[in-house]
Amino acid sequence: MEALTKKNPYFRLVVYFTAFLALFSINTQSSFSQWAGDCGFCGCSDTYSCILWDGEGCGSVTLCVQGYYCNGNACVPSDRTVEIKNPSGGVVASQNCPSSETCGVSYSYCGQAGQYTAEFTADGEAVSANAYYCGCADGSKQCSGSWVQTCTASGTWSDTQNCDSTDGCYAYGNGCEQRNYYCSGGGCTYSSSGQSTDYYDGYVNYCSGETVRKHQILHDFYCSGSCSDHTSWQNDQLVQDCNSNNYYYDQGADSPISTNYCRYVDYTCSGTGCAVATDTVVATCGTCAYCSGSGCSFYSSSTQGPTSDGWACNGAIREYRDYHCTGTGASETYTPSQQEDCAAKSSTDSDGSPAAYTTGGTVTDYTGCSSGNCAASTYADSCSGTVLTEYGASGASYTSGNYNCESYETAFCSNGKQYRNEWSCGSSPGQCYDTGTDTQIGTDTDGDGVDQQCEDTAACDRNAATAGICNTAVSGKCVAKTASEALCSDGKDNDCDGLADCSDPDCAGSLSGSIKNSNGEALTNADNNAKAEAYQGAIRANTYSSDASGNYNPSKTRDVLCGTYNVVASAEQYVSKSVPSVQVPPQTDVIVQFTGSNALAQGTQCEADCTYAGDNTLHQECNNVNGCSFYSPQAAVVCNLAQEGWERIYSETQTITCPSGPPQEKLTTQASVSCSEENLVKLTKIVIYKGEPVKMVVTVCG
Repeated sequence: MEALTKKNPYFRLVVYFTAFLALFSINTQSSFSQWAGDCGFCGCSDTYSCILWDGEGCGSVTLCVQGYYCNGNACVPSDRTVEIKNPSGGVVASQNCPSSETCGVSYSYCGQAGQYTAEFTADGEAVSANAYYCGCADGSKQCSGSWVQTCTASGTWSDTQNCDSTDGCYAYGNGCEQRNYYCSGGGCTYSSSGQSTDYYDGYVNYCSGETVRKHQILHDFYCSGSCSDHTSWQNDQLVQDCNSNNYYYDQGADSPISTNYCRYVDYTCSGTGCAVATDTVVATCGTCAYCSGSGCSFYSSSTQGPTSDGWACNGAIREYRDYHCTGTGASETYTPSQQEDCAAKSSTDSDGSPAAYTTGGTVTDYTGCSSGNCAASTYADSCSGTVLTEYGASGASYTSGNYNCESYETAFCSNGKQYRNEWSCGSSPGQCYDTGTDTQIGTDTDGDGVDQQCEDTAACDRNAATAGICNTAVSGKCVAKTASEALCSDGKDNDCDGLADCSDPDCAGSLSGSIKNSNGEALTNADNNAKAEAYQGAIRANTYSSDASGNYNPSKTRDVLCGTYNVVASAEQYVSKSVPSVQVPPQTDVIVQFTGSNALAQGTQCEADCTYAGDNTLHQECNNVNGCSFYSPQAAVVCNLAQEGWERIYSETQTITCPSGPPQEKLTTQASVSCSEENLVKLTKIVIYKGEPVKMVVTVCG
């Protein structure tokens, strides 16, 4: 057998070892059990190598072994040694078994539970198997299916807890889970499923009246039979009050001359946000008004209204109307800034004089106001033969007279002969003119070829102005003429040009100066049409435009004849100023300044007499300005736009003479007329008295 084993490397002894655990209670014996294994590893059939466990008493164990080995062809018996070791490794039982026998060893042990090792040796090769003795210790636990069993004091197992009974829903974090309990390791444990914790959905907007709010769904997991989701709306917050979006706006041009509509946009909550609910007109603002929030406000009284400023008629008065908004309503009014009484306006003569016979002219006689302008009748100079009818201006009226143009005819000598230059009347307007035809009228009584009227050799010795002045000096008769008017105050035409002294441009002087307003600012011709004019009587001698510095005739050009002048400065929107009786000596430069106290004032500047600088009308707004003082505020109201000295109704029983009063009791005067003669003639006419139309009754007796 030994030789066979060495020769066969496939020799194996297969032992099947099983343990049967017997549990006993006092005075109780368990049944006997046995198990046999198949020797299939050796490839042998119908042969067994087995370990038999027999548990009885207090853990008595019997080990039975029948051994074989495989020689490659068959299973053959073999010698063997059997040992049983306790859990600590100590041999507690041993037995030598010869081949071809069933050999066994028994071991009883009541103390140590655990793994017991059965070993035997076959032909020097050790084979081992394990057995367990599982007697329980008091209080120890084990699992039996879903039950937890506890070892009793008698060493028996008792069911103490069914793990399946604790299956169900349990808290998990801030949520819950499903637990499936089972027994493991002598206790209940579980596996989890459906673990769920609380969470929020995203915010959702919604409408609440006129506001947009938001909230979110809370998924609250807790046990209710099972782990279930319980939802509710949480964290409600205000997103927006739609009314905060409401606003007013205006539609249409923002202008005092157009219509402006005030509109109101009202927002409401719609769906998940604010949206326009209505857009309506809440107010309509017309002339001189504009939208301001929910209603109309009005442009100030300094704002131009729809009507353009310009001249208009107020009876016979021509006035410049400054149209503007009232400032208190949707309407306009006007303030007259300049006035002119057309009926009292001075007539004008285009030829400048009622004696300008050699210049055709037309007189304009103003009679009233029409379409903002002074209406007038015109009278043109006219001819009848050689007689000129000459018209001239006279205050607010006119004059007319006849003049024979032949009065201009004079006699003169030429080459020793005397001639008369012929004059006639013609053209339109009519004027006297030199016909250019000369008629010989002299007499040559001595037949020397020189007319008696031309005996003197002085060509310019024709009149008193040239008496004693000749082309060449004649001893005892005349002196020689000069190249220019050398002497400007001797009463002689020294240069024989027909002009003597201050009538001769050779003796002319100059006028110059500056034109400024009351603020000391230069008034220019470019900006204000500023100019200075020199007048002799009604005749305008010269006109000077002011430059960029407000100076007129800065080069001091001598272009005004020596004499006395009224110098007038004027500028648009300013009141003209006049410096009268300015003496211009011969060949002298005279400076006339319109500055300082003599500066030009604006036409609307209040004067001490309560009128504007540019008119003679009283203005209530001038009260207490620049020395103006009405009798009282009431007097300022009733006297507004009247003239000084006019009478106005002050109260029901009183009148006042504008502007300073004082009030007087009203007087009613009744005329009493008696006539002892046969004839009584009465004439009634409407006249203006103290600014009011009254009846004037003229009665003539006799």
